Amino acid sequence: MHLAPDVFWNLQPWQLFAMLKGYYDQRIEQWQHTRLILASMTGKDPRFLIPLPGDFEDVPMMGTLHVEKMLKRAGLKHWIN
Repeated sequence: MHLAPDVFWNLQPWQLFAMLKGYYDQRIEQWQHTRLILASMTGKDPRFLIPLPGDFEDVPMMGTLHVEKMLKRAGLKHWIN
């Protein structure tokens, strides 16, 4: 996270937690984009190509709008019908 020592030591615990959570969430989202592109090229289930935390929990599958949003962010708008 590239924090200077004086900034780190002046953080409140909740601030550090929020920064770490944001950093972690950003990294997971980047890997989701990577595996979505890889899955689109291979035709395989993205969860088995690059497993990420929370993949096999009992959660609903991504909806069409979420997939379209990820494709737009990845610069792959032309793949949307």
